[in-house]
Amino acid sequence: MAIVRTLLGDVPASSIGITYYHEHIVAQPPRFFDLWEPDLVLDDVDSIAREVADFQGIGGSCIVDGTAVDYGRNIPATVEVARRTGCYIVGTAGYNKAPYFAPEIEQASLEQLQAWVERDCRDGIDGTPHRAGALKLGTSYYHMTPSEERAARAVCRVQRATGLPLYTHTEAGTFALEQLDLLAEEGVELEHVCIGHLDRNPDGWYLRQIAKRGVFIGFDQISKIKYFPDQVRVERIIELVEAGYGRRILLSGDMARRSYLRAYGGGPGYRYIAGTFVPRVVAQLCEAGHPPSEAEQVGEDLLINNPRAFLSIE
Repeated sequence: MAIVRTLLGDVPASSIGITYYHEHIVAQPPRFFDLWEPDLVLDDVDSIAREVADFQGIGGSCIVDGTAVDYGRNIPATVEVARRTGCYIVGTAGYNKAPYFAPEIEQASLEQLQAWVERDCRDGIDGTPHRAGALKLGTSYYHMTPSEERAARAVCRVQRATGLPLYTHTEAGTFALEQLDLLAEEGVELEHVCIGHLDRNPDGWYLRQIAKRGVFIGFDQISKIKYFPDQVRVERIIELVEAGYGRRILLSGDMARRSYLRAYGGGPGYRYIAGTFVPRVVAQLCEAGHPPSEAEQVGEDLLINNPRAFLSIE
């Protein structure tokens, strides 16, 4: 039977509804990296629980917490949010990118990095009994540092051993094809992989070359018009759907700032994608001449069927 591994245990994949594949439930980023600022600190369990409840209010079911060890995850606090709300929350093992690596990660061997990720998957994250249900690796802007490569290969080897879904951080949507070459070299089955942040680089031809490799395409900066208006994202999604890749797209907001979340007094919050963005995709598909039933099916795939397929393991 296909299951999804949440922090509170394995659940039937069929029970997972509307899902965002990359958010940050609780995160306390390290102060030693250059980009640190108070807006990035998500440590108020009451506020996060309200935000998750707001997501559930529009039918939300499951969230993958993308907070890796190097970005200040707090599993007890994240589990508390899951228990309070009843939302399925999937924990992540692996690493983000070199600017966040503490010295012990930066200097660790591939074997040490692999052992730490395996522990999080098989025994529990950070000494808790709560096991990771997804894996993460990342690269820098148009390149991969030596420590990122060691971390990436370590995560790939755990993926092969566990079968867990793997998603990646690309810096502004760059270096995706090179990531795929490394993943293939390590023997990872690419149908279990999502390349992340690709709506930071909405080059239609580039996206199709990535999709041809059989991976999921991660659009996870939705609503962030400081990068691109959502019209650009909608157009790229429609192009991918029309090219036959509609079942290989995952959505999320990566709303890792207080100012993005309604519960902290910001916005647009977790409700935006399911409540506003996907209905817009459906409407614009109809405007482009697609039958309403087909457009509605795309919406259901984006919110439910695609992430369910990505997260499912046997």
